[in-house]
Amino acid sequence: MKLSANLNFLFTEGGKPISERIYMAHGAGFNAVEIPFPSSELEDVLQAKESTGIQIGLINISLGDSKFGNGSVPNNQENFKKELKDTIEFAKKVRCTKIHIMAGLTEGDSNEHLVTYKSNLKYSANILEKEDMVGLIEPINKYALPSYFMNSYETEINYKYNLYMNMYISFSLSCSNWKLEHAEIPRAL
Repeated sequence: MKLSANLNFLFTEGGKPISERIYMAHGAGFNAVEIPFPSSELEDVLQAKESTGIQIGLINISLGDSKFGNGSVPNNQENFKKELKDTIEFAKKVRCTKIHIMAGLTEGDSNEHLVTYKSNLKYSANILEKEDMVGLIEPINKYALPSYFMNSYETEINYKYNLYMNMYISFSLSCSNWKLEHAEIPRAL
């Protein structure tokens, strides 16, 4: 198991930019970080990575106008494709091979979200394979964010085994409420 500092949640005091959080994670002894897509500070993040030697182990897909991604959002596939393209371009610059494909929030017909999610995962898997990268799917627990489309490890595991070889499931202690979900994980495995 590899541990990395998730800069979505760590070192956020005072609204510090991602680049500064990279320096802080390095100072705290971390060798790797996970970051949100740094839409406004690409060069600063690159500089922080180079200065510290820290590995960027995962990048969340660019969110565009959304807060939690567009992976399952119907009628938004073109935005999703652009967000994936932007994220891949940045990931290459920082030598990161893992991109978290965020599912987004559900509104309306969940079947439409499912069809869109599967289509976007298929598209992502094909593009990422060509770039020698992998996609990560990660549920956010239904207690913390009830309307997040992917909120179950059992569902994620079923998707993973029915989808693509370069899509993996990520387990995040920050996104899982272990007391509430721990029984679900062994059942799903």
